[in-house]
Amino acid sequence: MPKEIPIVKAPQWLQFIQWIIDPVSYLENCQKYNPDIFEADINGIGANQRLIFVNNPKLIQYILTHDGDTPTFGDRKELIAPGDVTAVLQPLLGDHNE
Repeated sequence: MPKEIPIVKAPQWLQFIQWIIDPVSYLENCQKYNPDIFEADINGIGANQRLIFVNNPKLIQYILTHDGDTPTFGDRKELIAPGDVTAVLQPLLGDHNE
């Protein structure tokens, strides 16, 4: 997993417009430059939150199955994916995602 997630470089307002007009083309264009994972700023004008898109199946598996107990950045956890969040996907993914 990369230490830093690549961020789409286009201005927020442009990303938002591209996302609204043609979301599939927007995502395909982003994937050309960042095929595995990228961070996008498409939450609308003034929203200070970004979305992370994960396109690599092995990375998705890692995110969904990792327990988050491995400290890698000082006292912060590497990933935080509590069971309550991933429990929604349990009927689709099963109990053991290997």
